[in-house]
Amino acid sequence: MHLRRPLLLAFVALFVASTAFAQCPSWLLKWGTQGNAFGQFRFPQGPSFAPTGQVYVADSQNNRIQEFTGNGTFILFWGSLGNTNGRFNLPVATAVNQNTGDVYVADQQNNRIQKFSSAGAFQTKWSVSFPSDVAVDPVTGDVIVTELFSNLVKRFTATGTFLFSWGGTGTGNGQFKNPSGVTVDNSGDIYITEQTNNRVQKFSPAGAYLLQWGTPGAGPGQFSRPVQPAVDGGGIYVTDSGNDRVQYFDLLGAFQCTVGSTGVGDGQFVQPFGVAAGGGTIVVADRVNHRMQRFGPLATPAPSITWGRLKSLYHE
Repeated sequence: MHLRRPLLLAFVALFVASTAFAQCPSWLLKWGTQGNAFGQFRFPQGPSFAPTGQVYVADSQNNRIQEFTGNGTFILFWGSLGNTNGRFNLPVATAVNQNTGDVYVADQQNNRIQKFSSAGAFQTKWSVSFPSDVAVDPVTGDVIVTELFSNLVKRFTATGTFLFSWGGTGTGNGQFKNPSGVTVDNSGDIYITEQTNNRVQKFSPAGAYLLQWGTPGAGPGQFSRPVQPAVDGGGIYVTDSGNDRVQYFDLLGAFQCTVGSTGVGDGQFVQPFGVAAGGGTIVVADRVNHRMQRFGPLATPAPSITWGRLKSLYHE
């Protein structure tokens, strides 16, 4: 009679996927206080990075754009209240063409987009309906605009020639209720935040629906009035304004980590309204605290972790 003995003959890979989370950026610095002097703000929104690392901020209720070094040193400003070229009535967002340095501003209550040089020289403008955000496609240089109340997303050339739009009011795939932010990844895919539907939708460069994530709430991956997101290359930061935080996801919508909490301390927010990624860091417009905050280094979406199981093979 032969004894049945276990012999270790092979490892059989039986992989089980599990969730791993990224390490979110840590607080680095802050700048700004409430006021109208250089470097002060009244409800800052919609920041963006220049190709050379400077930061542009839409100083919404001071009706101007301010430019800073990456560490928050004031450089210059342009704009004042009005409706002529180079003036604003509630500028809410900025976007920069990373090849040319040109700056686009969503001039909300003037119902237009204005285009400027990197030094603030007016170049051109075009009409839209109550814009909530603006982004530049890094592949084509086209400009993408969200219209808050028409529930449309519109695509334009770099000089404002209308190309096409998509959306419409509703909760279905590709529909919107108050689209409040837009960002574009390095392949040209477009991400739209919705303030009322409390979700993010992802579209192809042609506006074809791809996927969505988010539900109302305060848990990981849930939102309360999400606004003005930013792609950093490997993932997307979303300012979750009603929950006083920024959430980070991979480009398929898998939750990774959270930056911030409610308060006035370093790294805390009250209604953050816009985030920009650049220089290995992010800057967040801490709207009601009237300041900007910078965090770094950038998070990296965590890969799936796999676990192997040992299987013993037997022979007699």
